[in-house]
Amino acid sequence: MTIRRTFSPLHEPTVFRRYVVQFLEVYFMNEHDDFLNEVIESRDSVLSIPKSIKSDVIDCVTTKELAQLLMDFSFSGGILELDDDSNVFSVDIGYSNALFFSNSDWNANTPVNFFGVITTVQSSFNKQFITLFNQNTKIGRLYNADEESGCAVYRLDVHLEGGITHRNIFYLIKNFIDTYNKLFYEVAEGISEDA
Repeated sequence: MTIRRTFSPLHEPTVFRRYVVQFLEVYFMNEHDDFLNEVIESRDSVLSIPKSIKSDVIDCVTTKELAQLLMDFSFSGGILELDDDSNVFSVDIGYSNALFFSNSDWNANTPVNFFGVITTVQSSFNKQFITLFNQNTKIGRLYNADEESGCAVYRLDVHLEGGITHRNIFYLIKNFIDTYNKLFYEVAEGISEDA
């Protein structure tokens, strides 16, 4: 038996991107098209990471170590002072605060190999927008909190098991913040599910 592999032009990244954009234009003509196209185009953009960010590899982190990294990255909006028992903390990310969290054991003395970042968007979005956004964004995922609140949640999970560099953590959090700020701007322009 001979197995033949066929090549589809959709396997070519630029062709696939054009196909996705055309799909969006034809099937989901709504007020979010420009934003979704920007999300799709940003997948291939290269983020410039400052040379001052180290390439040290870590496989776990305490709250104080992560807070220090955020201050080193200039993401904290100032000095973060945490109690030794704090297992969550928030950081000003421009238009909102992001909550950094992990399991209940996480604190200044107990490192973990996972942390999450979560923030809210003061709008809900339709399911088609959320699906396309989550399929095409590099970092994080978006979902509606519940119907009553009218808010969406944007979340990022960072897994450190096996090792990750400070540069990768910078990349993940920087993309998360930039994408959140774009989402906020999209909502501030008055575009929501009810608009």
